[in-house]
Amino acid sequence: MITTCPCCGSTKFVSNTVLWDGLIKEWGLKKDEATYINRQQGYTCQGCETNLRSMMLAYAITQVYGMTFQDFLKSDIRILEINEAGHLNKYFKTMRNHTLVEYPEIDMMHLPHRANSFDLVVHSDTMEHISEPIKAAWPVAQPVFLSVKQGSMPLPRNILKKRSN
Repeated sequence: MITTCPCCGSTKFVSNTVLWDGLIKEWGLKKDEATYINRQQGYTCQGCETNLRSMMLAYAITQVYGMTFQDFLKSDIRILEINEAGHLNKYFKTMRNHTLVEYPEIDMMHLPHRANSFDLVVHSDTMEHISEPIKAAWPVAQPVFLSVKQGSMPLPRNILKKRSN
């Protein structure tokens, strides 16, 4: 479990239950699935209110770019955010080279950006709606594409996919 928030540096966290019994039953979740979602969405930094899912994405970014998250935010890295990436959107939108697009208003199979317009593409809960998700964002991103898919393991090795040249 994360002990220092990569977004704000806080070491104070709280664990909240985000799923209630009726919803767990309605969704047909197993106990381990409900536990996982409660941890992913309910383990929250008290400093910036970022949940574990978003903290792991921020951590992955620090690993890919070899800098602190705060330095990343001050960098000239060109980032395309497809749908708000949870609590990270408030950080991303402070970046000078940040672009936010929203699905379904944007056609993800035909993004209106030139090839290699972005250094990083981050999406949240969107790619499962299209037939060829990697093909959709790959042309505009070079070289990193971070996938924040609900239910995926929040570990950098599982969400990072580097483009091979």
